[in-house]
Amino acid sequence: MRKPLAIIASAALALCLTGCSCEHESTTELTCTENKECKECGEVLEETTGHTLGTPFVSVNLEDATITEQSLCSVCEEYVVINSDEAASYVSDGKFIFGHSAFANGFDNASNGINGYIFRSEEDYSTSMGFYDDDNYIYYKIVDEDRNDATIGMYSFANRDGETLLARGGDDIKTINILIDGNEYVSPVVWAAVMAIDPALNYSDSMDVAQNIVDNVGNMDGVTFNSINYVLYEEGAYHYLTVSAI
Repeated sequence: MRKPLAIIASAALALCLTGCSCEHESTTELTCTENKECKECGEVLEETTGHTLGTPFVSVNLEDATITEQSLCSVCEEYVVINSDEAASYVSDGKFIFGHSAFANGFDNASNGINGYIFRSEEDYSTSMGFYDDDNYIYYKIVDEDRNDATIGMYSFANRDGETLLARGGDDIKTINILIDGNEYVSPVVWAAVMAIDPALNYSDSMDVAQNIVDNVGNMDGVTFNSINYVLYEEGAYHYLTVSAI
């Protein structure tokens, strides 16, 4: 009776020495984050090597005041977050670190409900604008949703060389130029701009900074706060707010 047991033990030992007898016909896919494994026995057939990351880049969310460093994997084309922190400032090396569309979203979110207004930014093109020529410059008009989407102003961007930022170019923003049509819109537009681009300010502090800017209309030295200079001046029926990173 002991011989069959010995035979079984020998066979088991042989299997252990020769490896798993599974033919691994059904396997998982090898990805940047998951090993290739046999679905039947669970053996790892090929180990993942991880993401193949390109040059890191920074993205800014003005709504929740975060700065995220991430990179695109050239294999799976997934954006991989390297680091994400709360923002203390959106200014770095004399420029704003957000793009024009991020400012548009941040401005709209900030303006929702300020002084009872709801503004919306719309990227547009018009050769009739004063600081706007026939090139394809980035330009947004500001509309008042509570007043049948009436256009109450506009803004554009300039890069560090002082030239207007091209829509097909980058987001190397040095200055934001905001035109405000009508005295009633000056305070809420200025306040929304301040809230959108300065994460260090809470709601009431941003209101104080905005009021200081409005009180200094015509002062070409402007108001400087948190590495940002605000100059507000009036010309005829329009107010102009120039916001520059320093």
